[in-house]
Amino acid sequence: IPRAALMLLGGAVSDRSSPRKILIISAFARSLLVAAVAALLFIKSLHLWELYILVFGFGVADAFSYPAGSAILPTIVEPEQLPAANSISQSTQQITTLIAPGPAGLFIRAFGSAWAFLLDGISFLAIIIALVRLPDQPAPDTGEKQHSMTQAIVGGLRYVMADVQVRSLLLVIAVLNFALAGPLTVGLAIIAKHEFGTASAFGLLISSSAAGSLVGMLCAGVLRHRRRGLSLLLCSTAIGLCVASLGLLRTIAVLAPDLFLMSGIK
Repeated sequence: IPRAALMLLGGAVSDRSSPRKILIISAFARSLLVAAVAALLFIKSLHLWELYILVFGFGVADAFSYPAGSAILPTIVEPEQLPAANSISQSTQQITTLIAPGPAGLFIRAFGSAWAFLLDGISFLAIIIALVRLPDQPAPDTGEKQHSMTQAIVGGLRYVMADVQVRSLLLVIAVLNFALAGPLTVGLAIIAKHEFGTASAFGLLISSSAAGSLVGMLCAGVLRHRRRGLSLLLCSTAIGLCVASLGLLRTIAVLAPDLFLMSGIK
């Protein structure tokens, strides 16, 4: 909720401030929040209301981190290198999500969730170290009067509402995300817990989803879609069928391919 509510503000702030500094501050805040979860787990005093507060804070940090992360890349590579840099960035995220969850599940089973959250919190420090080494790029002087953040946000919304194609595409993306958020973030965890009872099974399911996304991204860059509207409708239907089947499948041998196919289409 805070990420969705504050994302436009985070984008406006990133346009006016140093994306590098925003990323450093947000990474430090997220490191502290995750470390707080680890500390509460170590003393066996973690309650649901505490998680609500910590996750809310994490969402606020995300609202500023996501736009800043998108804004910093064009400032550290040459314009002709930007497509390749975007491809490397997105592929690296998918490869990491493919490789890491399995070992992470085994680590949690061996050492417990507290140590896993502690290592997660420490990992944000690596982001801070990398960002500290980057210089701040001066903002380009366009000679135009800078609008206020409110005007920038309203102007962006007006642009989207005035363009029928952009507005329709964003509506489809919003509906897909709304429909997939629950099954993928909550549903998979529930299935892994009640059907298999291990964190390693959950990690395997996440890796299967990431593998499908990686293959889908590679195919999307190669294939040419002439009838994009029809392709989008067919893909949305296929994703819906895959999501609906998640509640009927009972073994990893069929759940993993289903997630692979769904994520590849998505």
